[in-house]
Amino acid sequence: MRLTTALMLAALAWAAVPSRSVVVATTMDVGADLPVDRPIYQQAGPHKKEKPPKPTAPPNRVQDLLAPPVPQPELYGKPLPSRSDSVVFVLDISGSMAWEDAPYTDLTGAVQTGPRMARARVALQRGILSLRDGWRFNVVAYDHTIKQLWPELVRSSEASRQGACAWVAQLHPGGSTATGPAVAQALWCDRTNMLVVLVSDGAPNVGVSPDDGSPACAAAHRQMIRFYNTQKATVDVFGISATGAMRQFCLDVAAENRGAFTDVR
Repeated sequence: MRLTTALMLAALAWAAVPSRSVVVATTMDVGADLPVDRPIYQQAGPHKKEKPPKPTAPPNRVQDLLAPPVPQPELYGKPLPSRSDSVVFVLDISGSMAWEDAPYTDLTGAVQTGPRMARARVALQRGILSLRDGWRFNVVAYDHTIKQLWPELVRSSEASRQGACAWVAQLHPGGSTATGPAVAQALWCDRTNMLVVLVSDGAPNVGVSPDDGSPACAAAHRQMIRFYNTQKATVDVFGISATGAMRQFCLDVAAENRGAFTDVR
């Protein structure tokens, strides 16, 4: 009963968030209930609201069958099919993402060594660059606060992809882990979007009561994600070196939201 009441209060608070508000992040108070701030929108270069596309001629079904398949965007080498030709990427930038140095290949092809955050940044940049023109996308990053790149999904183009990659490059790890509110924000920001991709190293510990990283805390975050997924979107989860309860949380989020879980480093 307490879990349901806490979740409904959290949901009502998040539903009241205006899509274009800008709020300064709070300071983390270790040991206390940590608030999860409203998203901070950070524009990556100029963006104009697009006009609706003009009507086109009826499709040529025979020609469509003979045409080669259109490449899907990828993350960690895995295709990302979307029923809406759109995606919101959600990147965990909590403190644990600074752990575990390991080798990886950067965007220039050079081999580097770095923590989970460095490896995840490059993987996400590759995923963004794989988006074909015309797809719509956005990026959400979170620790105990939430940052959203644009107030709304934008069309993929050379300019928007490069702007998003530059924004991702300046993200750094720190803070606690509010996975439920971050994924809820990704689902809420555009109800026509049918694909959310979460990149995280494990279980949440703030943002939905109880704020203690316990199984009850993980269950509350999962329930919040299901509550906000009214459009029945797919939530794919990539778990970075996730083990034990952290890996199970990632598996459960994917399974409960029509998605797939993938182990990555």
